[in-house]
Amino acid sequence: MAESFDLHAVATGDIVGSSDLPADRRRQLPDRLRSTYETVQQTAPEELPYELAITGGDGWQCYVRTPATALARLLHFWTLLYAQGLPSRMALVVDTVDFVSEEDLNESDGRAFRRSGRLLSSLNGERWFDGALPSDASEAHHVASEGIGELVDLFFHEWTEAQARAIAGMIGTIGTEREITQEKIAAQWTPEPVTRQAVNRHLKRAHWNRVERTVTRFEHLCHSLQTPTLDE
Repeated sequence: MAESFDLHAVATGDIVGSSDLPADRRRQLPDRLRSTYETVQQTAPEELPYELAITGGDGWQCYVRTPATALARLLHFWTLLYAQGLPSRMALVVDTVDFVSEEDLNESDGRAFRRSGRLLSSLNGERWFDGALPSDASEAHHVASEGIGELVDLFFHEWTEAQARAIAGMIGTIGTEREITQEKIAAQWTPEPVTRQAVNRHLKRAHWNRVERTVTRFEHLCHSLQTPTLDE
C-alpha cells in the first residue's frame, strides 16, 4: 500500500436506471464497466494505475494519480459508457488519500475516497455529476469547481449516445501522445462506419469546443490548488 498526503482524485459512480435493465444486461454490468475502464486505462496507464473497483453490481470507484487529468479521463469513461446506453452518475473529489490498496481499491482510505462516496449519495435524481475540492480551498476555488460541475452535469443530460461516442473519440487523446482525426473516429464507428461529416455534426451539437475548454479550466484549477500564492 502506498501512502500519500498530496492531492489525488477519486471518482465514485453508479449506472443510472440499472434496476430497469433486463436481468442479462444487469448480470453483464461488472464486466462491461471493467472492460470500458480498461479502454480508458490504455490511453493513460500512469494516471490510472489501479483496476476499477466494483460495488453492488452497478457501482464503481476509481483513483486518478494527478487531479488535473481527472476530468478528461472520467469524461472519456463516461462517454464510452453512455455510447453503450449506460449513463452513469459520478462524484469527483480532489483531496488527500491515506493509502491506496494495490490489491483492491475498495480497501483504500482517505478523504478523497470517503468524500467521493458521500458526494455520490447526496446527488438527487436530477443531478448526474458533482465535484468537490479540499475543504480548505479558497472560496474562489470552490465557486469555480461548482461552475464546472454544473456545466458537466448539463453535458451529461444533453448529450445523445451518438454525441457521446464522438466526444469519446476526441477526449481520449487529451493529455496523451495519441493523435486522432474525425476521419479516424468515423472509420472506427460501430456497428458500422459513418462519414466524417456525421462525426463533425455530432461534435458541434455536443459543444466539443466548450468541453475542451472546460477540461482545460479544470486542469488550471487543480494546478492552482497546489501553487503557493503571494500571501503564502
